[in-house]
Amino acid sequence: MVLYGTFPWPQFGSGGINTPRSNAYGWPLAEVQAFQLAGSTTGTAGVGTWTTGLGMFRDATVFVDVTGTAGTGALGIFYVDTRLDGTGTTNLAATAPLGSGTQYALQLSKHWTGTIGQDVGADVATGTIRQLGWADDLRIRLALSGTTPLLTYRVWISATQ
Repeated sequence: MVLYGTFPWPQFGSGGINTPRSNAYGWPLAEVQAFQLAGSTTGTAGVGTWTTGLGMFRDATVFVDVTGTAGTGALGIFYVDTRLDGTGTTNLAATAPLGSGTQYALQLSKHWTGTIGQDVGADVATGTIRQLGWADDLRIRLALSGTTPLLTYRVWISATQ
């Protein structure tokens, strides 16, 4: 689902979906801004749906806005996943533990050379980005901690060529 209108953090990216960017030769860059996940999650985990059609893009920024918490010590770690082989889930990045009033951005890129032979069988450490690309889709996953935690949040993905 594409988010039209004002982007919540205009200091990042192009300033909105209606402001096209161009490369060094003046050709417009394809850009999409997808609203990935929002709401309130209680318990220990939440999983977003797969945002597909992102395989053509070379850079992606995931914006997380935690707008509120309830419970004792409520924190959330947001994970970015892809399906490199089309079926199995590979984790690409994880935020630091986030509480109420926190905004966080994860910058992913296919321009990285990466490390040959990365073990992709487990989640990355919090606050870490795995230096490899993604397939056609991305998904946000949320792990909660605390006593009876509740997180209210919004997550966007902004992808460019």
